[in-house]
Amino acid sequence: MKWVAIFLAISFGFIPSAHAQRASIYDVMPDQWKDIKLGPFINVGECLNTGNVAVGITTSPGFSFSAGAIADLPLTQNISFILAIGYDSRSVNFQQYNNSASQVNYNFNYLAIRPEFSISGLLIGVGIGLPLSSSASGAGAPSSPTNFGTSSLNMLFEIRLGGLIPIAQWTTGVINLTIEGAYAFTQIVSSELTPYGTTTTAANPINNGPLATGEIGIQYLFDLNPH
Repeated sequence: MKWVAIFLAISFGFIPSAHAQRASIYDVMPDQWKDIKLGPFINVGECLNTGNVAVGITTSPGFSFSAGAIADLPLTQNISFILAIGYDSRSVNFQQYNNSASQVNYNFNYLAIRPEFSISGLLIGVGIGLPLSSSASGAGAPSSPTNFGTSSLNMLFEIRLGGLIPIAQWTTGVINLTIEGAYAFTQIVSSELTPYGTTTTAANPINNGPLATGEIGIQYLFDLNPH
């Protein structure tokens, strides 16, 4: 979890800069904060299993990626409601100690719905992931998706916290830099993921999340009422 804490520490460091940047922009264009903005976003980062792993099994971070459309609806000059909808992909790795032949790289894909609030550059909200597909690769990957197929993939529900700073602004829109950490409250699938080490129970799930994710991203938002 240390790397997630680093992501969040950096994002909190953005907040004074973000607030100063927004204030300077609106000094020049005082009514622009009232405008609804819409555009694409893209995030990249890493994802890690933070739950229990089977005896003799290790886990390591995998690549995370999300992209889609985002809407920024201002409530005040410093507070806005943000809704992002897009494609979300998370990866995680499991393998037996010192046995590369057992390595399995899992990839889980979701339709992401992310309602958040931006408060002077602080982002806080939740993420919901509706299962789309899943896959496994690596020397130890199972031959069929008996326990990680789409029908076994749970809905993702996570809390999201981070920071946002405008890095360029025109009368027609803005480019924002974001950095966020997310922690899920749900297991990945309905049963444990291979390679197995012990027998799982409902009270003691193993190799099955929850997932922690840290991402950095870019938003390019178009002003729907340019001045």
